[in-house]
Amino acid sequence: MSLVRSACDSVRLAAQTDQGAMLAYRITDEAGHEAASGRFTGSADIIVPLSTGHAYTATVSQSPDGAALATSAAADLTAPCPVAVTADAPLFSDPCGTDRDAVLVPRIIGVDYRVGETLLAAGSNSALGTVTVVASARPGYSMGGPTQWTHQFSAAPCPDSQPQPLPPTAAAPAPPQAPPSAEPPAAPSPAATADHPAGGDWQASTGTPAEHSSQTAASAWAPGPLAWAIMIALAVAGGILFWSKTRH
Repeated sequence: MSLVRSACDSVRLAAQTDQGAMLAYRITDEAGHEAASGRFTGSADIIVPLSTGHAYTATVSQSPDGAALATSAAADLTAPCPVAVTADAPLFSDPCGTDRDAVLVPRIIGVDYRVGETLLAAGSNSALGTVTVVASARPGYSMGGPTQWTHQFSAAPCPDSQPQPLPPTAAAPAPPQAPPSAEPPAAPSPAATADHPAGGDWQASTGTPAEHSSQTAASAWAPGPLAWAIMIALAVAGGILFWSKTRH
């Protein structure tokens, strides 16, 4: 007879006898406490559910209280049942170019993600070319659902974002320049005025506007040399005429 672990929380009991008599089986833990019992005729192939955390042994006898005819080896159920987990699919960041290509790995308790023999960390992992990501269960966990994903990263370059240079344009012709002369032309003299005679020095007049006007009028009616000569000649002629008249 044999007793082996068939699942997380069950064992398989197999027993066979040449006699067609009814036999009894009894399964006990390491402390001798009965965990399961029953009867079979001729042979047995039974799945028996049990609690984890113990090692179990089966015995076969002609009656439940009879002496054991056979005893099995211990079936170890001390390891806890694995926790069922499902791996979420990783994401593939594939922008233009190759510098920012990455595999984005989710954080799932009890699940490891690998590319080949390389264990990927949760978060962003650099990638290049064709990548196959495989998920596996850690000890104490059992995997369910898809466990493999493949992606081929594009190597297409990013479009040029720099502004294109404008086409060259014909330069405007330079304006004609006069040939340099030996001497620069003289600046025109300011027009002569009553206050500023042309060709001579002058000083800015002071005083009020009324005084300035009087001075300007006086200088405009002042007698010149010719007028003085005429006046002197007339005075001399008058004096001679007066003298001649008084003499006679």
